[in-house]
Amino acid sequence: MDLSTVKPVQILLQLVRSSSGQLSIKSKLILMLLLVSGFSTLLTAALGYRSGQINLTNRVFSQLTSVRASKGSQIEAYFRNIQNHTLTLSEDLSIVAAVQEFDAAYQQLGATPLPPNAYLAELRSLGTKEDAIARLRQYGTTILQQPVTSPAVARALAGSTGTMRVVDYRNTAVLSSYAPLQIKGLDWVILSQMDLAEAYEPIYALQRQILITATLLILLVTLLAMALAHHFNKPIQHLIESARRVSAGELASIPVSNSPDEFGELGRSFNAVVQSLRTQTALVDHKNQENERLLMSVFPSAIARRLQRGETQIAEEITNVAVLFADLKGFSRLVTSLSAHDSLSVLNDLIGSFDDMSERFGLEKVKTIGDS
Repeated sequence: MDLSTVKPVQILLQLVRSSSGQLSIKSKLILMLLLVSGFSTLLTAALGYRSGQINLTNRVFSQLTSVRASKGSQIEAYFRNIQNHTLTLSEDLSIVAAVQEFDAAYQQLGATPLPPNAYLAELRSLGTKEDAIARLRQYGTTILQQPVTSPAVARALAGSTGTMRVVDYRNTAVLSSYAPLQIKGLDWVILSQMDLAEAYEPIYALQRQILITATLLILLVTLLAMALAHHFNKPIQHLIESARRVSAGELASIPVSNSPDEFGELGRSFNAVVQSLRTQTALVDHKNQENERLLMSVFPSAIARRLQRGETQIAEEITNVAVLFADLKGFSRLVTSLSAHDSLSVLNDLIGSFDDMSERFGLEKVKTIGDS
């Protein structure tokens, strides 16, 4: 499993896009924090995994190259010794010992990683011919019997030296270090290989550890995101509750916000709006009271109340009514001999007396008029 192929961030983005219109600010904050932390965690894990894989591959290649170079030098030196001995001591009994030593060296190089029966069964499953398998069983060794074909072998036979990741003759992924052998009269190559599963066992263990750590870290970030979202969303909830109270007509209590951030500025702006609304409401109430007093002074109370209710055509039919019309004669001539203050005082006394009598006897004053 390669962490670079995991795409939970894309899945989370799709979920956010599909449900963003139905989420609250608190949920959006949680998702935002999870998205950022999850993306950074997965990116760091993927980069660390990739870096560890590359470093481990280079280290294994270096070890394989060292083993290959060491064994190659031993084989070349061995064959040079054999050739020299053969040329100088071709009739000497030491040749027999040298051949036996050569056979022992090949036995060491040709050790198979699987038990014979399992190894032969694997070769049969890969399509190896039965006569080749019969020879392997007959001789009890793979030396000079087991064909080895892979891109690494082809490059080594072409005279190249290097390392690569290939699938070998067992159809198994391996890390291979290859080089041609400098042996006179023989077109041989040497391979030093390690199964990929064995070479990458440390990185696979690291991968599991990264997944466990990332899961625990995401859970921790989720709890932290919920706490931070609750802290950030608390001033907004207070403003929402205050707006609901204001819409219900409760202007007496205004929330106080001492926060120095944008939430505090928003709360202070809201308080200013509510204070302005309270002032305008008080001004409107004052004007309404003045209008009501003016209306009461011009019209009878019953008519004034009907006008306040919005009636435009007011007419009543009364079958039994007594009308008193009082006319003051000579008042205009009287005021010419009095000062303005005295004239107003006399007029107020007269009107006040009529109002007192109307209230005492249950009369309804219709209008007070005068001439100039």
